[in-house]
Amino acid sequence: MQESADTDVLEAIETLLPNGPHADLAVGIAAITHRVIGPRIERTDNLRLHAMYRTELAERLYRAGFDERAADMARDGVEIWRQLADDDPFFNVPLLASSLNWYGAYLAELGQREEALETAEEAVALNRRLIDGDHATSHDEQRLADALGNLATRLSEVGRGGPKPLPPQRSPPPSGTAWAPAASASM
Repeated sequence: MQESADTDVLEAIETLLPNGPHADLAVGIAAITHRVIGPRIERTDNLRLHAMYRTELAERLYRAGFDERAADMARDGVEIWRQLADDDPFFNVPLLASSLNWYGAYLAELGQREEALETAEEAVALNRRLIDGDHATSHDEQRLADALGNLATRLSEVGRGGPKPLPPQRSPPPSGTAWAPAASASM
């Protein structure tokens, strides 16, 4: 009975928590979310809710610095989104693609660069399919842009980010002016 009351209180508190990153609150937000997600998952057989809960918890764990737990939770969410995308691609492929983007970031944070790159490539491929479809929206275009940005980051992390930039060069002095290094005080 007490555990149920505690969960009810935490769920009420959770509705008041801010969205997005808040460094000073991240650990508390992750702890509260972790406590309420388990019972939510147990109360439903809806796989879409299971995936959404895991995705939300992964993001909050990540923001709190629990990278390994975030990656594990995200992986579980991605696997559920894969199943759902097979059954109903129209509604679930965009969510799978977004989850893959986050999962790749978590993997990269853990130093699993090659796996993160593969995940980013998959996210880009899914997003390109969405753009090529008959029902592409500006939201799909934005999701593709985000996925391409993540892919560029992952490529850079594995040393395949394109040519290295040239070292900066000193600009010549404007024409008609004398330029000399500052004289040393010991002269």
